[in-house]
Amino acid sequence: MSDRLQRLVALVRDLRAEFTVDEMKAALKIVQSVEKRGQGVEVKKRSDTSRVGRSRSRSPVQQSMALSKLAKTDPPKFEYLSKVEAIFRSRQTLPHAVELAKFGRFFDKAFVPRKKRDDSISAIISMLASKPLEELKAKVPQAISSVTSASDDAYQLLARELIGERRQSD
Repeated sequence: MSDRLQRLVALVRDLRAEFTVDEMKAALKIVQSVEKRGQGVEVKKRSDTSRVGRSRSRSPVQQSMALSKLAKTDPPKFEYLSKVEAIFRSRQTLPHAVELAKFGRFFDKAFVPRKKRDDSISAIISMLASKPLEELKAKVPQAISSVTSASDDAYQLLARELIGERRQSD
């Protein structure tokens, strides 16, 4: 994957985490309609825009740094951790900060959760990036099951996705 494509993937992931699909479609329609008319689209820099109505801010630098290094050096681990991260960010599993903290401590007893959920997820992904892929495939589902109830639908969803991926790679 080229550097340019890797940056685009990271950017799209950041956008998906911050905006809804409908917001992204609306913005794309505006850009396309303005381009058809031959006008330029002026967009304020993100630092200039107001974040009224947004209760969360993200630190894409931490996320991008941890995963972008893996994209170049270890693409299979990059894909695996990207899926894990997406599931965490969508709150399909470990929706509460307490669960994320327990998950982090499963891998490192000294793990300190961050004040913001997204920052905790970025810290967890950075920590997991240093582990071997086979260890991750074995321990991530185990860690989630130790934090959540075995009957939890979110756990079942993650387990099916991760175990199914492991079977395909064997």
